[in-house]
Amino acid sequence: GFIFTRCPGICIDMTNQLVRVQESIAKSPEVKIVCFTVDPAHDTVEVLKAYADRYKAVKDRWYFLTGKDT
Repeated sequence: GFIFTRCPGICIDMTNQLVRVQESIAKSPEVKIVCFTVDPAHDTVEVLKAYADRYKAVKDRWYFLTGKDT
Protein backbone atom coordinates (compact mmCIF):
# COMPACT_ATOMS: atom_id res chain seq x y z
CA GLY A 1 0.00 0.00 0.00
CA PHE A 2 0.92 3.65 -0.30
CA ILE A 3 0.76 5.80 2.82
CA PHE A 4 2.08 8.92 4.46
CA THR A 5 2.19 9.20 8.22
CA ARG A 6 0.68 12.70 8.38
CA CYS A 7 -2.39 11.61 6.41
CA PRO A 8 -5.45 12.46 8.51
CA GLY A 9 -8.01 10.26 6.79
CA ILE A 10 -7.78 7.45 4.29
CA CYS A 11 -4.28 6.31 5.31
CA ILE A 12 -5.48 5.65 8.85
CA ASP A 13 -8.42 3.65 7.52
CA MET A 14 -6.17 1.72 5.14
CA THR A 15 -3.61 1.00 7.86
CA ASN A 16 -6.36 -0.23 10.18
CA GLN A 17 -7.48 -2.60 7.42
CA LEU A 18 -3.89 -3.82 7.05
CA VAL A 19 -3.87 -4.56 10.79
CA ARG A 20 -6.79 -6.89 10.08
CA VAL A 21 -4.88 -8.44 7.17
CA GLN A 22 -1.87 -8.97 9.42
CA GLU A 23 -4.08 -10.81 11.90
CA SER A 24 -5.62 -12.96 9.17
CA ILE A 25 -2.22 -14.02 7.75
CA ALA A 26 -0.65 -14.80 11.11
CA LYS A 27 -0.38 -18.50 10.22
CA SER A 28 0.99 -17.84 6.71
CA PRO A 29 4.62 -16.73 7.23
CA GLU A 30 5.28 -16.55 3.49
CA VAL A 31 2.82 -13.65 3.13
CA LYS A 32 4.23 -10.17 3.71
CA ILE A 33 2.73 -6.67 3.82
CA VAL A 34 4.62 -3.76 2.26
CA CYS A 35 3.77 -0.06 2.60
CA PHE A 36 5.57 2.67 0.67
CA THR A 37 5.54 6.25 1.87
CA VAL A 38 4.64 8.96 -0.63
CA ASP A 39 6.20 11.58 1.68
CA PRO A 40 9.87 10.54 2.05
CA ALA A 41 10.92 14.06 3.08
CA HIS A 42 8.94 13.63 6.30
CA ASP A 43 8.64 9.87 6.67
CA THR A 44 12.14 9.00 7.75
CA VAL A 45 13.10 5.56 9.00
CA GLU A 46 12.48 6.76 12.56
CA VAL A 47 9.04 8.19 11.74
CA LEU A 48 8.02 5.00 9.94
CA LYS A 49 9.28 2.90 12.87
CA ALA A 50 7.08 4.89 15.26
CA TYR A 51 4.13 4.48 12.86
CA ALA A 52 4.75 0.73 12.63
CA ASP A 53 4.93 0.51 16.42
CA ARG A 54 1.67 2.44 16.73
CA TYR A 55 -0.08 -0.20 14.62
CA LYS A 56 1.79 -3.15 16.16
CA ALA A 57 3.31 -4.17 12.85
CA VAL A 58 5.05 -7.52 13.18
CA LYS A 59 8.75 -7.26 12.30
CA ASP A 60 9.75 -9.27 9.22
CA ARG A 61 6.08 -9.53 8.18
CA TRP A 62 5.04 -5.92 7.63
CA TYR A 63 7.50 -3.55 5.99
CA PHE A 64 7.40 0.24 5.76
CA LEU A 65 9.64 1.65 3.04
CA THR A 66 10.91 5.12 2.25
CA GLY A 67 13.39 6.54 -0.23
CA LYS A 68 15.10 9.71 -1.31
CA ASP A 69 13.01 12.82 -1.80
CA THR A 70 13.89 14.09 -5.26
